[in-house]
Amino acid sequence: MNKPWRLRIQQFLEKEDRDLKLWQKLCHAPLVLLSQIYLAAIHCRQMAYRLGLRPVAKLPCRVICVGNLTVGGTGKTPTVELVCRTLQHRGEQVGIISRGYGRHTFPASQKSSDVLVVSDGRRVCAPVQAAGDEPMMLARRLSGVPVVVGKSRLRAGQEALRRFNLKTLVLDDGFQHLHLARDVNILVLDGRKPFGNGHCLPAGSLREPPQALMRADLILVTRTSTQEDRQRVEKEIRRYNSKAPVIFGNHKPRDLMSLQTDQTLPLSALAGKSVVALCGIADPGAFLATLRSLSAEIAEAMAFADHHWYSAAELRQASKRVLATKSWGLVTTEKDAVRMQPQWLQCPAWMLRVDMVLLADGKKLWEERLKEQREG
Repeated sequence: MNKPWRLRIQQFLEKEDRDLKLWQKLCHAPLVLLSQIYLAAIHCRQMAYRLGLRPVAKLPCRVICVGNLTVGGTGKTPTVELVCRTLQHRGEQVGIISRGYGRHTFPASQKSSDVLVVSDGRRVCAPVQAAGDEPMMLARRLSGVPVVVGKSRLRAGQEALRRFNLKTLVLDDGFQHLHLARDVNILVLDGRKPFGNGHCLPAGSLREPPQALMRADLILVTRTSTQEDRQRVEKEIRRYNSKAPVIFGNHKPRDLMSLQTDQTLPLSALAGKSVVALCGIADPGAFLATLRSLSAEIAEAMAFADHHWYSAAELRQASKRVLATKSWGLVTTEKDAVRMQPQWLQCPAWMLRVDMVLLADGKKLWEERLKEQREG
């Protein structure tokens, strides 16, 4: 797999201490020290909110937060979509507010407030560079759901309520955003490594220690394959939160969509096909495993760091690899597709669309918790 240096660093920081070689442990030691300083700062910040030294703002509507403990790769974005679809099915008017991580620019008219309407629920109103990849992906997938981004989630929420008739706002990636009050805290964990390598940033992928689970009202665990896995993860969770319901879900591939023509194909189209896989996500291995599970033959894999914005040269190079390996086409993720300019591709290119699907025994808990909070 082609791995740029940023991805190599990212994967190095995901390794547990016991998996590190001696020279890697020596390199890791200063990061562990910085991690302890980061952890102390986190504790001070949380204490300031608990003691009322830093204010907590409340919006005049219900707020449902979806977030995680680690830096990406858990399934947070499809979970935000699932929350919105659940509420829409009940006839509730819902919108999304997000920081819009990784966005590059925004229109000059918006610079004073840094708040941008990505979608009004009927059409996309902003370029992807100004919106960020995940808000744009949600805007394209969710009809009838306004999406607003801003560094200040409070101002983004205020703008969403001013512009649209909404009863509920979904706060995307807001578990650590303690400044804004919420009615429901949904935490998404990757069942393979729910707490990463056990270290906080920069020595690991944890944004805050596992004790933060106590703030969660509902915990969704993704990427578990067996009942034993699910029991193991739930046992770990119960060390920190004994009350919140724990449910399980998985990423389920839906179909393939052409980047050039919007044509869709069934998943069976991948069977026996040789493809070049291209992605810039937190967990490229999961994407490759999904392609293999669909019987695709991966001729070459090209991986970039999460939220990577593709240049014309990179997409031309990927196209050349498709032609050189005589592959059926280029396959990427839906999140990556929004960061690509299709006109720069010189080969057939497809994005794999994926949904978050709850396991049967978790659907009732999911419905009850959202309904309970709405009525309470």
